[in-house]
Amino acid sequence: MASTSVLLLQLLLVSQASASHFFGGTTTYYYKGKNPDGTFKVDLRYRDTFDGCYYSLYWSCSQGNCGNVQRRVRGEIESSTNAPLFNRQWCETETVSRTILQSNKPFQLTAASCCWIPKRTGNNDQWNLLTAVDLGIRSDTKEPNRSPAVAILPFLRVPQNCPRTYKLMSFDPDGDKVRCRYGNINTGECSLCDQPSGFHLDQDTCTLHYHSSRADSRV
Repeated sequence: MASTSVLLLQLLLVSQASASHFFGGTTTYYYKGKNPDGTFKVDLRYRDTFDGCYYSLYWSCSQGNCGNVQRRVRGEIESSTNAPLFNRQWCETETVSRTILQSNKPFQLTAASCCWIPKRTGNNDQWNLLTAVDLGIRSDTKEPNRSPAVAILPFLRVPQNCPRTYKLMSFDPDGDKVRCRYGNINTGECSLCDQPSGFHLDQDTCTLHYHSSRADSRV
């Protein structure tokens, strides 16, 4: 078994500085009811991982009416010093943003900056995250649509040429089928969509398979 490792970044989502320090992030949303004036309340929960707890994402509205932020609360989830970086650090934080919407129509949020942490593909370029929010009333439950949730580790070390299978934990509270896929460069979901060789993503089961890859002197 080779002693080298492949660094697998999160497959799903502006930092305060331009450096190779971003691991990845996810977003979920939670409907919190209507205000007396007819507006809607929603909590947007952003999870992101950097090489330090002092960085955070900046989300902007890219489509639709994204409402107004009423308050934000940010906290640290977990941190460690076992990262494959010069400072050996990684830190995962969560920001809960209470937002007031004028309607329950769909909208999109984006976050983008530079750069990914150094990885096996050698590309540490800009990253893009895209979140679609849809609070429309469902025909089956007669309630607002709820966000699916996917749990992903901040990063994984994969021993080269040692087959592994990773089940990405996914759940939809409305019973919808959750599917996983790589970002699409044509729709601005990523700046470089290159993936390390030897991986296969089963989109229907959200299962990531690693088979093997040729040796790489950059690892």
